[in-house]
Amino acid sequence: SPGIGEYVVTASTKTVFKVPICDMSNSSCSLKDMPLNTWTAVKPGGDTRCLLGDYVFRVWRGNSSKVLLRFDGGGSCWNWPTFVGAMCSPAVGFSFDGVMDIKDPGNPFYGYTLVEVVYCSGDAFAGASEHFWIMPAQSASAWKPMKGYANTLAVMEWTKAQFEGPEPGLSRPLESFVISGESAGALGVQLWQADILERFKGHYQDKKTIFIADSFLGLQVNDVDALQRGIMDYWGLCETGIMPAALLQRCLNKNINIRDLVLYNLKTYPEVRLLMPLSKFDQVQIIFGDLVVAFREPSTLLRDFLSGKTEKVQARLFNHSTFYSELTAHVSMFAAYPQFSVFLVNSDFHGWTKLSPEKMNATTPAGSEDNCSKAEVGQQLLQWLNPENKQTNQCYNKDGVEMWSGDFCNASIPWEPGSCTK
Repeated sequence: SPGIGEYVVTASTKTVFKVPICDMSNSSCSLKDMPLNTWTAVKPGGDTRCLLGDYVFRVWRGNSSKVLLRFDGGGSCWNWPTFVGAMCSPAVGFSFDGVMDIKDPGNPFYGYTLVEVVYCSGDAFAGASEHFWIMPAQSASAWKPMKGYANTLAVMEWTKAQFEGPEPGLSRPLESFVISGESAGALGVQLWQADILERFKGHYQDKKTIFIADSFLGLQVNDVDALQRGIMDYWGLCETGIMPAALLQRCLNKNINIRDLVLYNLKTYPEVRLLMPLSKFDQVQIIFGDLVVAFREPSTLLRDFLSGKTEKVQARLFNHSTFYSELTAHVSMFAAYPQFSVFLVNSDFHGWTKLSPEKMNATTPAGSEDNCSKAEVGQQLLQWLNPENKQTNQCYNKDGVEMWSGDFCNASIPWEPGSCTK
C-alpha cells in the first residue's frame, strides 16, 4: 500500500512533496488501486535514477478512457559547466501549472488520467551515460548518472501494464490519448513518439491520438547539425533502443538529428496528429542554441571578440531574425504533412502549455495578451489545444512588414488562421 512523503534534495534546496508514494519493490502500484482524483507518486526502482537521488513519477487517476502522458520541462546538461550552472533539473520535482493543473475545469484535459513523466536526468529523457561531475560541498558521488531512457522506459512499462490483467485500470482502445511535453519535455515527445506508438499499439486510436511538442526544436545557428549530434552522442542516446530500426545506423554513424526523427514519425504515422505551439523569438531556445556554440568554440569566440571582430561573433550566435528564419525552415518541412499543425506566436515566451487556461485563452498568434483584439488574428491557444477540435497552422501576418519581424508569416507554410471570437 502507498506510503507517505519523502524528502527530495535538489542542487540548491530541500523540498518536501507531501504525496503518497507507492514503491514498486513491494507493490505492483496498480492504477485501479489508487484513489480517484488524487495524486500518487510511484517509485519504480530498478535502473532508474536522477542525477541526484532516486527517481519517481506521478499519477493522477481520472477517466480510464482518456490519458495524458506529460513530459516535464527542465533544461539539459551536456558537460560539467552546464551541470554546476543549473542548466538542468537534477532531482525529482513536480509540475503544477497549465495542463498539469488537472483539477481546473478550464484545462483542455480536465478529467483525464494524467501520468507525469518527471524529468531529472538532464538528457531530454533519452540518455544512458555517466559523467564525473564534481559539485561544491557535495556529499554524493561525483559520478552523475544520466538515466533518462531508463526512467522514461519505467513510466511507459508501468502505463502499458495498466491496460492488462482481469481488472485493468485503463480502457482500450482509449477514447483520447494525448502525449504532451514542454521545453525539454518537447524533445522527449519528439524522441519517444515512435516508441510510444509501437509500444501501445492496440490501446489507442490513431485519429484520437495527439502529440504536443511545446517550445523546443533543438535549433542551431545556420543549422549546424554537428553541434546537436555531439550532444546526442554525449548522452549515449543511440545505444539506448529509443531510435527506430530504420534510423539506428544513421544514429550510430552520427548522421542524424531531432528533425530527422520528427520527419520519420510524420511519414510513418500519417493519422496521428503532431502539434507545436511555438514563439517566433523564444528566448530560452535562443540561449540554449548560443550556449551550445559557446561551449564548442570558446576560444574562437573569445579571440574574435577581443580583436574587435564582433560581426564574426554575432554570425555564430542567434538574433531574433536568424532564429525565426531557422525555426521556419524546420516547421515548413513538418507542415508538408497534413497531420502536423503549428501555433506560431509573436512573442519570446517559452512554455505555452504551462499557462493557466485564462492566459491560454488570451493568447493568439498576434501575442500572449492579444485577447482577440480583432477577428483576423487567428484562434485562441486554448481552443487550438482542445483535442476535440481540428487544428490548423496559425500565424498572424500583416502586409508590408519587414521579413522575419513579429507580424511576418512565411508563405512556405500553409496558414489557415481562421477567425478569433471572444
